[in-house]
Amino acid sequence: MIDWRKLWIDTKIYTRKGISIGFRLILVGLIVAGLLLLVGATVGTGIPIIDGPSQDLASGISDFADTSVNRTEVEREIHREINERRGEHGLRPLEWDTELRDIARYHSEDMAQNGYFAHEAPDGETLEDRYQRFNYNCRIETADGIITSGGENIAYTFAGSDVEREDGSVVDHDYDETQIAEGLVSQWMNSPGHRENILRPYWQAEGIGVYIADDNGKTKVYATQNFC
Repeated sequence: MIDWRKLWIDTKIYTRKGISIGFRLILVGLIVAGLLLLVGATVGTGIPIIDGPSQDLASGISDFADTSVNRTEVEREIHREINERRGEHGLRPLEWDTELRDIARYHSEDMAQNGYFAHEAPDGETLEDRYQRFNYNCRIETADGIITSGGENIAYTFAGSDVEREDGSVVDHDYDETQIAEGLVSQWMNSPGHRENILRPYWQAEGIGVYIADDNGKTKVYATQNFC
């Protein structure tokens, strides 16, 4: 049986024209099979806090989480899955960027430790702030001449839960890195806003940052995807 408990995703993109920064509002809500809620957030739009602070997660894995889940493997498999999806749509593969991975890991860890799920942190830190914090300069020109300074998708799932693929079949996570990665990518691809972000032809690179946490004895997997 599919466990539909709290499978959340979110997406964001920053764009600017000339030297003035403009924000494009994206609000995508999709209710699938009753209790599966996929949320597309917008620049400046908050997402309700979903849980309280987790346990001590300084090492990246809490004492109570299933330590057999390797976050590096999950990140690698998500990257592979993303490029497969892009290839299916005739798009070039994204390069793996370790600097973007570090930004993504930072945000996934921050969400887990501070008990929120959003692009904007409780202290007001935004996607653009994080790129600046890591001295990462992204400047990509789109087909219509707009300059984008980066994009972001976020998601979380549980290592023992199942997720529906785009074709309606089910991914059995079973604490397996490849299955967890496929489930997370399927969540994004099942949501129009996140799918659009993944399939933007002008992206050149991505970084995936995963963080493993405990949520009342369940192994919770946070994933952040940053683009440039």
